[in-house]
Amino acid sequence: MTDNVSQIEKDRSLARQVAGGDQEAFDAFFREYFPRLFRFTLLRVDNDGELAEEVVQRTMCIVVRKMGTFRGEALLFTWLCQICRNELNAVF
Repeated sequence: MTDNVSQIEKDRSLARQVAGGDQEAFDAFFREYFPRLFRFTLLRVDNDGELAEEVVQRTMCIVVRKMGTFRGEALLFTWLCQICRNELNAVF
C-alpha cells in the first residue's frame, strides 16, 4: 500500500509540474508514459501500430491540456488509460 501511496504522490507532483509548463517534467512524463500507453493501446487495436500511435498521440494531447485536473485519486497511468479508452471508443 505504501508503494502506491508514494507513487501517487510522485504522480501528483509530476502532473503539477507538467501543468505548470515545466519542459523537463513534460519530457520525463512523455518518455515514461508514451511507450506504456502505446503498448496498452496496441493490444486494443489488433496490433495496428499506426492506429495505436494516432490514438496515443490524441490521448497525450488531451492529457496535457487536462493535466491540471488530475487529482491523484488513482495512479497517473490509470487516469491515462481511462482517457485513452475514451479515445478508442471515439475511433470505433
